[in-house]
Amino acid sequence: MSHAPIHPSIDAYFATLSAMDWDGVAACFAPEIHHEDPVGSPVNRSPAGVKAFLTQIGGLFETVALRPRAHFRCGDEFAVVWDGEGRGRNGAQVTFEGVDLIRVDGEGRIATLRAFWDPAPVLGRLMG
Repeated sequence: MSHAPIHPSIDAYFATLSAMDWDGVAACFAPEIHHEDPVGSPVNRSPAGVKAFLTQIGGLFETVALRPRAHFRCGDEFAVVWDGEGRGRNGAQVTFEGVDLIRVDGEGRIATLRAFWDPAPVLGRLMG
């Protein structure tokens, strides 16, 4: 299922995330960021931190896809409702969903991303 374009950096974020291109994901972010995934977990403050986080969690997946289902924009801030699915390296199939609150900076890069989702059931299946 395709979706209407949201913003170039946000569209690139979801595309590179689904391609498991961690360098590409990191390139979507501004040099100084607030990346909290999920909300309440330690904050990444740089694109390198995002890449390290995704390399760790992404290592559990053989395939993963996050697809925006709906989005809402207020100025330079976006709320993106998304669905996720993947197959773990252990063969487990997972589905999950969440909402990302994203702010882009004046350069058009992601400056803030706060992800609202519950990773526990997903990680449990991928590590079980």
